[in-house]
Amino acid sequence: MNSFRFAGLYLLLLITSCQTKQKDILVVDMDNPKGSVDLSISDLLDHISIVPLETNDDLLLSTSGTRFIVTDRHILVAARDKLIQFSHQGKYIRTLAFRGNGPHEFRTMGGILVDEKREILYYAPGLGNPQPISSIDLKSGSFLEPHTPDLPRYTINAIDSEGMIYGSHDDRSLSSDAVLAYKYNPQNKTTTIYRGCHGFDIERYSHQIFMCGNRLFFRSAHYSDTLFSLEHDKITPQYVCTLKNPVPVDFYSTNGGIFLKFPISNTSFDLIEKSKLNVQTRSDGMGYDVYSTPLAFLVVNKKGEQQSIRSIHIDPIALTIDTDDYIKNSFRYYNRINPIPIVSGSWAYLAVESYNMTDMIDTALNENQLSTSQRKMLQEVALQIDKESNPVLIIGKIK
Repeated sequence: MNSFRFAGLYLLLLITSCQTKQKDILVVDMDNPKGSVDLSISDLLDHISIVPLETNDDLLLSTSGTRFIVTDRHILVAARDKLIQFSHQGKYIRTLAFRGNGPHEFRTMGGILVDEKREILYYAPGLGNPQPISSIDLKSGSFLEPHTPDLPRYTINAIDSEGMIYGSHDDRSLSSDAVLAYKYNPQNKTTTIYRGCHGFDIERYSHQIFMCGNRLFFRSAHYSDTLFSLEHDKITPQYVCTLKNPVPVDFYSTNGGIFLKFPISNTSFDLIEKSKLNVQTRSDGMGYDVYSTPLAFLVVNKKGEQQSIRSIHIDPIALTIDTDDYIKNSFRYYNRINPIPIVSGSWAYLAVESYNMTDMIDTALNENQLSTSQRKMLQEVALQIDKESNPVLIIGKIK
């Protein structure tokens, strides 16, 4: 992979606004990769470690339906019925909030963000439950004053290094004055609205807002071929790609389409997942079931050159996953291990059930390809877990 080190994909479409003249546009063909490459988790992440989450009789967790937030100091776990704080080493600290209808309890858990500098956790319900953004001091576990952006309905999706919260609200307009995103400042409680000519419906399935460094990126089902960025308080298309059969605006009537996810963007390349959106009418005829299946994993450099990912090697446990096998048999990997790390701020992680991790560690220790440091790390983890333990995270900082 050393020959595949790039400088980042940050200036492929040079326009300053939706109305300005486009020039030097580089179009990326997502359907025709030029060759293939074997990728390792260590190509994406630094400071990789294996972190077993502490287990006790009152704290039994699963990866199913659970979200993890990794920071320099903490690991936060949003389970179905509680929000839990662990140390960065996986030691239980406290339970921060419970599901319920009482004070400081949550009914639904939408966005979860952490201001690492101030050690404040923010969480909010989903779009259909317009309630204030709750905030918790992670140093003490105490609740702070809630926040309410000056918007009718909103999501919280990203937070930058200065503690500014970003998200979208329910503006379904496609006009030149449509709302694309907002920024909320918890320190002075001000809301900044970003408008443009590429409006979208934030309830659409493939909508995505994410942060890379201090740059906000977002996608929309209305524009399945475009990645936008927010820089210097301007929203502009960042690059455009060709894509056959993209998700249409009314994807229910066409049973879905193809869309792109951007799991990781680091200083070397963008890792992209091309997926199929599937829509099925429910057996009772009262609505639809929507799900996605992966079609391909790609890496793209700053010149727009792309390669398909042939395999992904998970270094710490000496496990190589063939991506074609994973795509064809993804149901077999459910609750085992997903080869693509999930981004959490400046960190990313893989979550593995302990019974799968014990099996994978046994397999790795019986092979001779481990380095001395790898073998020592696996032996230490093996002493801390059994098949009934809480999930184990493989974490690393995004390069």
